[in-house]
Amino acid sequence: MQNNGKMATSMTPAQMGRFAASHAKNIGITQEEIAQAINVNQSQVSRIFRGQVHRHTDTLGKICKYALLKSVKVTPDDVRNSDTLINALSDVWDGTDQDAQALAGVIRSLQTLRSPSTK
Repeated sequence: MQNNGKMATSMTPAQMGRFAASHAKNIGITQEEIAQAINVNQSQVSRIFRGQVHRHTDTLGKICKYALLKSVKVTPDDVRNSDTLINALSDVWDGTDQDAQALAGVIRSLQTLRSPSTK
């Protein structure tokens, strides 16, 4: 549910911070990785992870979003079910393994162009 463009939640900011810390630990991402990805100091991430946050801040939101996005895995079925992706590949792929490897390299290189918070 949205309220003035922000997600409504029954969790306090401190609870959200501790939950994000637990989730990050479970999926194997570090405070430093999160800090670099969202362009904040590691100490800010640490403070929020300890629940030392009293209001819903942009940094808290970015931490939660980053941890959530890192836990979402795209499956081969997801790829096969993407008409946009399949149509684009059929437009450019010449059918050879060599071209498939080249296209895969191009696709993977796009990750460096994404904003760090969506990697």
